[in-house]
Amino acid sequence: MPRQLALPLLLVALFVVGNWLAAAASPDPVGTLRSLGIRTYLCGTFLLFACAVASSPRQMLNALWGGYAIAAVIAVVWGALKYFGYIPRPPEGYRAQGAFKDPNVFGPFLVPIALWCMEQVWQRRGWARAISLGLFPAAVFGVLISFSRGAWLNLFISTVAYFALRVFTARSPRVRRKLIVAGLTVFAVGVGIVSIALSSQGTAGHFADRARVFQEYDVATTGRFAAQARALRSVTTNPLGIGPGRTAVEFQLEPHNLYLHVFAEGGWIAGLAFLSLLGLTVAKSLPVIRHHWAFQSEAHLAVAALAGLLLQSFFIDSTHWRHLYLLLGILWALIVVHSRMMTARSAP
Repeated sequence: MPRQLALPLLLVALFVVGNWLAAAASPDPVGTLRSLGIRTYLCGTFLLFACAVASSPRQMLNALWGGYAIAAVIAVVWGALKYFGYIPRPPEGYRAQGAFKDPNVFGPFLVPIALWCMEQVWQRRGWARAISLGLFPAAVFGVLISFSRGAWLNLFISTVAYFALRVFTARSPRVRRKLIVAGLTVFAVGVGIVSIALSSQGTAGHFADRARVFQEYDVATTGRFAAQARALRSVTTNPLGIGPGRTAVEFQLEPHNLYLHVFAEGGWIAGLAFLSLLGLTVAKSLPVIRHHWAFQSEAHLAVAALAGLLLQSFFIDSTHWRHLYLLLGILWALIVVHSRMMTARSAP
């Protein structure tokens, strides 16, 4: 384990300990075990990804993103087959979700791979570029037919952040101009995919329905905002938390906010540890994305994907999303590798 991971590991450990304390104090400790186990496991995956990538960054990143791409292809094909009725689905289940439990997870899962495809098109040649050119519109289409407003926002913010990072850190005006042209091309491709999808009357109707800023379940007295208000009151009155997996029982609905979720369920220890981890990650990422070094583009990708995900997390509980911990692990591995390179350069 790299010594540079000591502080993030401490914060992750505090997050886990906070959740275990909240589970012990819960009125239904046995009912918290499933969520507690998932949360503990995911924190372990963060450490695994960080250590593995830091040990051999190029090989491990190729393996991880290659595996992610294969999973994305399976997810999009499965979701599209269900969406178009080739696989039976409930009459009201028009939103694609692939093998995921929820379309609101299926859509965001495809966002990092869409960014990775853009990176591959920019960096690679030959078959790698051709495959990425085919996979990118498939990933965007998958995000579209998930009909997840959060996933749409996630994709938009992540893409803008990615190109902004690449443009502002470009080595020359010529590269900057090429990036701007590439960004406009990606925008045009995205508009084309949406236009083709909306040529179907059914898809257009679903899109119009989901494109509204607020849905009925957001503003109803038992809806999302009411659940968030109850969660906020719980945070102020239950410093130990109500226990992992208890929000739906206590508030009649999940709060649909990552930051309220970790505080309400895990208590102040877990909530403060998690927010501190995110803040530390942002602070440590700044030199990694600013300096020109071997893995700068990979850092841009991880930071942009994480930015979109964390913004979406104001509107959804992403505590158990595996790719959140994957992105955090990759980013911390790059922070470790960058620190080692800077130390080696300054050595006499």
